[in-house]
Amino acid sequence: MSKNIKFSTSVAALALAGVAYGATFSPAKAAVTDLFNTGVNNAGALLGSGAPDPHYTLISAPAGVPIGPGSVEQWTVPGYFSQPTANSQWIQSIVDTEAPSGNYTFQTTFTVPQYETAIFLTGTWAADDNGVQVLLNGNALASSPTPYPGGTRGFSFSNGFIPGVNTLQFVVNNTALNTGLQVQGLSVRTTSSIPFEFEPQQGFLLGVPLFIGLRQLKKRKAKAAAK
Repeated sequence: MSKNIKFSTSVAALALAGVAYGATFSPAKAAVTDLFNTGVNNAGALLGSGAPDPHYTLISAPAGVPIGPGSVEQWTVPGYFSQPTANSQWIQSIVDTEAPSGNYTFQTTFTVPQYETAIFLTGTWAADDNGVQVLLNGNALASSPTPYPGGTRGFSFSNGFIPGVNTLQFVVNNTALNTGLQVQGLSVRTTSSIPFEFEPQQGFLLGVPLFIGLRQLKKRKAKAAAK
C-alpha cells in the first residue's frame, strides 16, 4: 500500500470518528395537532348546543339539505344514543329539524408532517340512524358500520396517509327524523422510526478530530517529501 493511500485511509478513519463523536442526532417529532373529536373547539373544549363545529363539515347530503359546518346537538338519551363525553358530543346537519332520508357525509381534515406517513389512527364513532363507512383520503375501511341506532364502533387506519392535508370522512345514513354523528377517542401514533435531525451546535465537536487529522496528514507529507 502506498504512503498516499495510507495517509488518505488515516484521514478517512479520523473523519468517521469525528462523525461518530461529534454528530449528535435527535428524533424529529411526528405531531398531528389538528385532528379533533366532534363538538369541540380548537382547545378541545365542548361547544354550546347549536354552535357550528369548526372541524367537521357536511359535504354531501340529500337534496334540499344545506351543506356546511355540522351543528352541535347535545343529545342525552341513556341506553339509546352514545352519550356526550368530556371531549366529544353529537353534531348534526340541521339543528332540531327532521332530516330527509339518505346518506350524509361529514368530513374533517388533519395535517401529516412531510417526513412521516407511517402512522396509525384510531377512534370511535356513532351515527343516527347508522354509520355506513369511514374513509381516509377517499379509501374506505373494509368494515366499519355502526350498530343501529346511535351505538358506537371503533375504527382504525394503518396506511393510506399522505404528507400534508389528509381527509377523514364519515358516511351516515338516515331513515327518518333527525340524523347525526359523534366521533370520539381520536388518536394518532407513529409506527415507524422517525428521521433524525443533525444538531448544528455540535459542529465544533465534529470539526476538532477533522482538524487534527488534516494536521497529521500535512506533517506526514512533509516528512515523506524530505526523504
